[in-house]
Amino acid sequence: MTLSIALCPGHHKQAKGAVNKKYGLNEHDEAIKVVSHLNELLTAAGCSVSVFTGKLGQKIRKINEGSFHLALDIHFNAGGGKGCEVIYVPHSAQRKEQASVISEEIALHMSLRDRGPKEGWYQGGEFPGTKPDAFVAQTNCCAFIPEPGFLDDNSFCEYWLVAGRHEQIAQAIAHGIIEAFGG
Repeated sequence: MTLSIALCPGHHKQAKGAVNKKYGLNEHDEAIKVVSHLNELLTAAGCSVSVFTGKLGQKIRKINEGSFHLALDIHFNAGGGKGCEVIYVPHSAQRKEQASVISEEIALHMSLRDRGPKEGWYQGGEFPGTKPDAFVAQTNCCAFIPEPGFLDDNSFCEYWLVAGRHEQIAQAIAHGIIEAFGG
């Protein structure tokens, strides 16, 4: 079986996500670079890959109209942390295990702290009545949000993004996908 994967860069042209002012970086543009390399790597590994850009609702709709085994929305965290993590749909032991494998592989291949799998990503904080992130909750296939680093961590940005190591980031994510799904 060929693994069919939908790849998305986080955010979109009008809402570029987190920003690193020191280096003039934004989350969307950096994610696009990683997705480009990830597309090539996963295709070379025998996966069938489609890339979707645009607003979140548009990406989810396009993915749900297709027939995918897996969907990834690549992001770069902000908020003062260090390391990598992978967000998965809440209350799924199987997805938690897969997210754990992906996160471990990213951390291993990038020599980062493994922050591990994170259940959902609650908009507005973790209070009663909040909703899990739409990408993992509303996508019909298995979906994850890999966060390979923090955009507000200047040392991460300098070493990985400013230096143009986007392909190595993509390689780390690809290793995680292949390890978790046998791509």
